[in-house]
Amino acid sequence: MGVYNMDLLLDILSYRREHNSKGELAFINKYMNDFKTLEDDKGEVLAFYYDNRAKNQKLMFVSHIDSVHHSEPERIIQSIIYDKEFDIIYCDKNENCLGADDGSGVALMLEMIKADRKGFYLFTRGEEKGCIGSKGLIKHHADLLNQFDQAIQFDRKGVDSIITHQMNFRSCSDSFGSKLAEVLTHSNEFKLDPNGVYTDTAEMVFNISECTNVSVGYFNQHSNNEYQDYAFYKSLRDHVINIEWHKIKFPADRPIDSMETYFADDLRLMTYEEIKQWVKVSSPEEVANQIEELLFDLDYNSRAIYGY
Repeated sequence: MGVYNMDLLLDILSYRREHNSKGELAFINKYMNDFKTLEDDKGEVLAFYYDNRAKNQKLMFVSHIDSVHHSEPERIIQSIIYDKEFDIIYCDKNENCLGADDGSGVALMLEMIKADRKGFYLFTRGEEKGCIGSKGLIKHHADLLNQFDQAIQFDRKGVDSIITHQMNFRSCSDSFGSKLAEVLTHSNEFKLDPNGVYTDTAEMVFNISECTNVSVGYFNQHSNNEYQDYAFYKSLRDHVINIEWHKIKFPADRPIDSMETYFADDLRLMTYEEIKQWVKVSSPEEVANQIEELLFDLDYNSRAIYGY
């Protein structure tokens, strides 16, 4: 494997990694060439992986390599700034985004591999374009995914979240989340968070019992105001590379055929794509109940405004 240094994250964030762009290709050529590939039936690479699992270990780590850069697809490198005083990284305001979503997760996993932490490491492509890589894995490599009981994605904003629900449906049990919080808590305290949006592990819930997403310290993702709390990243990195993951007994308590929902968000605040995903995983009764509540609110508000 390659040798990484303290500037690994800074270097990764300098690449504009839009899916199928020259920046993504340059990044792949530098950081993914040592890994094996998972492809679809047409030979398109869906993901890269590194496997050094211990015997009977059923734990997968996940991050995605692409970013939401959308302008100047021919340009490979972007301007980023490291503020030593505040220990944060941010991008030039002329850029689309910093790309810590999910460059920070990628860097963290590369550091874990370098430290020879046991596990299966999956680097997906096209997450920002609708989970292209993970959807392809479900279709073409389900047998591989079925080998795992837990999938930990390092792709969450903030500094304290262990996601239990994605798009309002449960993706991991509280027992697993609590155990992971216990393992991850160091200088920062992690807690269960039911307000996840959607990432690759949400696609894996019918294959893998426990599917979560963990904070890696970025904020204001998908914008030129995005920044990375570098102090948090370094603290988390130094912690996870010293965990002997294969010696920890993690629960696998969430039934893969269970789609328990959690209404943390009002449907009126969800995007069109989020509503579509929610409908896919909800029962007819749940959809009907939500429509009934929306109609009641509409009727109530009309009476209040127009007096009838």
